[in-house]
Amino acid sequence: MPCKCVGSVYVTIYSTPTSAEGMQARHFFERKGVPYEEFDVSAEPQALQRLRELSGQTDRPAIIVDDRVFVGFDRSQLESAVPSLF
Repeated sequence: MPCKCVGSVYVTIYSTPTSAEGMQARHFFERKGVPYEEFDVSAEPQALQRLRELSGQTDRPAIIVDDRVFVGFDRSQLESAVPSLF
């Protein structure tokens, strides 16, 4: 299958290493070839604070695609956020 190149999209994942939804999110972006930055909120107090500022809560994972905040892993929402993948 040919590579679908992604334009400049910036993805950040705030999660914990053992979060099932966080793992799904990481695998989703890896399969799509979308680079992401990840913060472990269980090990980085400043990341947990940033998560609160961005989403207003501490539910994990929180996934930031450009300036859109998604709480939890919802494949269809993420696919609509990065339409250049499809």
